[in-house]
Amino acid sequence: MSLRTLLEIGTDAADSTPLEVKAGAQAVIGLYTEGAGLESGHTAYILQVTPGSPSPTFDDAGESLTLTKARPNRVIQGPRTVIVRRPAGLNAGVFAEA
Repeated sequence: MSLRTLLEIGTDAADSTPLEVKAGAQAVIGLYTEGAGLESGHTAYILQVTPGSPSPTFDDAGESLTLTKARPNRVIQGPRTVIVRRPAGLNAGVFAEA
């Protein structure tokens, strides 16, 4: 597995670069920060890349895939291409290990 940065640490609202997960593969996608760690009260959304605008993604239980202080990373099953939408004020970057 290789580790890469999809979005540098910052506090501006931003979308990560896309992460493509091939059929039968999986990847870990998550938030990272320096210093004191992630702050509570912010949610980053994992969105599926589509021909139109990105759409929310869901796990097998129907739960929206999000990243928070309590759950800073998720396993993504392929095939799909996703981005992470970081809200303004969340002092974090996005990484992937695939």
